[in-house]
Amino acid sequence: MPLPTLVLTAMAWEADAVRTVLEQVQPEREGVWRGRCRGREIVLVRGGMGPCRAEHAVDEFTDTPLAAVYSVGCAGALVPELTAGQLVLAPAVRMFDGAGRLTTFEADTRLLSDTRSAARQAHVATTDGAVFTSPRVLPTLEKKRACAVRTECVAVEMESGVHARFAAGRGLPFAVVRVILDSLDMVIPAMRGVIRPDGRIRPISAFGHLAAHPRQIGALLRLQRCRKRTAGTISRLCREILAGPDDPGNGRRAREIGTGVGDVRPAYC
Repeated sequence: MPLPTLVLTAMAWEADAVRTVLEQVQPEREGVWRGRCRGREIVLVRGGMGPCRAEHAVDEFTDTPLAAVYSVGCAGALVPELTAGQLVLAPAVRMFDGAGRLTTFEADTRLLSDTRSAARQAHVATTDGAVFTSPRVLPTLEKKRACAVRTECVAVEMESGVHARFAAGRGLPFAVVRVILDSLDMVIPAMRGVIRPDGRIRPISAFGHLAAHPRQIGALLRLQRCRKRTAGTISRLCREILAGPDDPGNGRRAREIGTGVGDVRPAYC
């Protein structure tokens, strides 16, 4: 019997975008669903934002038989040519380990090729480049530019490195499906206490925050429009990607390079 594919997301709207392409969806527990895409079994997980929550999410699947692992969701641009709704075709994911060393995890070549083909089928614009997993949001242009120089990555997010390390530890094929949400010049307002760990908004807190910071309304409306576009792109891509073959073949499995340590947990957990 073919093994299921694990699809890891962070936020509720990302998981919702994937769930729209699945059939026979059944909730297994909080934040975990099982469904099918054209006959292929999919386990979908909403783990919450950030490396620590991603770590807890993958820990539940340490002994689960799996065919492949995908990290699906949004990312922020680190280079000026990337815009909302554009897919980053990432041959690698990078993040700093607990000792402060920049570690690289390579994606499975077969899954990366399948993702490229899926983007063509879905008419999604793409760019090639590595993705960096950050322990925190990079809200300003200056921080994004500094990150690009330090990591040599084209986009940033907060979970894929943990997902890649999990796949590498189990010898599973791994790929990143990260779609740009915020362009390089977009400033993300600080909204402490307004956004839940799964990305949902606390309405009362949001109204209070915007009443105190009315100048942020324009930026938040722009972010909302970008999120809608990004979610639509994720759905279109997953409709093509998740219907692929159950056995990724002999493509290169996810593997860690740079540290020689396969189970190093980040110091910020």
